[in-house]
Amino acid sequence: MTLEETVKVPGPRCPFCHEEVPRGLRPEVCAACHALHHPECLAEHGACAGCGTPARPQDASDSDPASGGLAFTAFVREPGKIEEQRTVRAPSLDEAIRALEADGATVVRIGLEDTPPLTLFRYRAVDDAGARVHGHVTACDRDEAHLRIRGLGLFPTSIRSAGVSSLFGALRLREEQRVIAVVVALGLLSSLLAVAAVLLIELLRGG
Repeated sequence: MTLEETVKVPGPRCPFCHEEVPRGLRPEVCAACHALHHPECLAEHGACAGCGTPARPQDASDSDPASGGLAFTAFVREPGKIEEQRTVRAPSLDEAIRALEADGATVVRIGLEDTPPLTLFRYRAVDDAGARVHGHVTACDRDEAHLRIRGLGLFPTSIRSAGVSSLFGALRLREEQRVIAVVVALGLLSSLLAVAAVLLIELLRGG
């Protein structure tokens, strides 16, 4: 009996019918948020049930003749600055992320305009052949990101988001600062105790 026969690992769920997308089925993948759909569900709905992206990519003339792409709203963070909202037009999610990060900004959340932006998760994974790959998906949380990566036929080894990593990095920095402060305080206290002990000994000898 294999591990897969012993433990059933749930697959990703179609955001339209909310049923599992079984292994072996070639799902339809949203170009914007990478959500996996049953082919018949996407054909029936005509658009991604997660973010609303049309089932077939729009031509530049269908979205905005001057821009040549879909409108994405993103929240980005630059070094030393607070998170800010930006809008960009691009043919796909990948192109939008590249455009936003070209000047050194980090995308935290992104989605189509007029839809709630999803958190951008970056991952490292291995495929069925054992080759190492990396990329990104958008999802509501880390668990959903994990399911989407597995739905791509990959086995994730690390998943992180810009917002979470920055938060934990700040927490770790503050924790390190507290530890240093405690060590310094203990060092000063031990020095004071040593001086006090010497003075006490001198007083006892003088008495």
